[in-house]
Amino acid sequence: MSKPKIGLFEAGFYTPEFIAEHGAPGDWFQRFLGRASNDSLSFEVYRAIEGELPASVDDCDGYLITGSPASVIERAPWMLALGDFCVRAMKTKPVVGICFGHQLLCQALGGEVRAADAGWGIGVHRYAVNGSDDWMDPPLGEVAMLTSHMDQVTRLPPGAEVLASSDFCPNAILRLGPNAITIQAHPEATRGCFGSVYEMRRDRYAPGQADKALASFQQPTDEDQVGRWLVKFFTDRFSRADT
Repeated sequence: MSKPKIGLFEAGFYTPEFIAEHGAPGDWFQRFLGRASNDSLSFEVYRAIEGELPASVDDCDGYLITGSPASVIERAPWMLALGDFCVRAMKTKPVVGICFGHQLLCQALGGEVRAADAGWGIGVHRYAVNGSDDWMDPPLGEVAMLTSHMDQVTRLPPGAEVLASSDFCPNAILRLGPNAITIQAHPEATRGCFGSVYEMRRDRYAPGQADKALASFQQPTDEDQVGRWLVKFFTDRFSRADT
């Protein structure tokens, strides 16, 4: 029996040197979701940033939009095309948005994304879980994840529900409908990868912020639990589609 297939939309461009050391976003999610699913999923990577999209929403069983150094505020043509595709896909397929993907889906559905007045959010951030859903099993009262973003969802799209939040990021985990969820943070990220990102971007941050973020790596994070949540979200909806 073939494994369910997740289409991974790569939304970011990284240098060959960075990819040689850390891999590309599609690689991160294949490792992350492969580990969380005990290798029960298959994957297809689409270079959405280069305009590559499936011919049909039925080409995969579910979809995920990765993070990106780009800003959805730019509304580049490839971003609009990706958003339109995912809005159509989420009518019948499970769709997940991570960081840039979180913002893109919200914007495509009528929400607002702006640069945060507080500036960049980097390092380990903790979020209070103030909602629940069937895939959040077992439930947690708080989740900690690595972060890297300045843009935020500042107005929710119609019908969205907040599932987790923090003072810095009030709209951190969202349910956008029965088949779509989004996360502002990066459960797929490794400390090695994001340590390199923070070092490369030191001049973008407030003084001392990169060092504080790197020091926060000593804190425990919940990426394994969030990975299991995402796999459950996908697999539960695969089962519903089969009945």
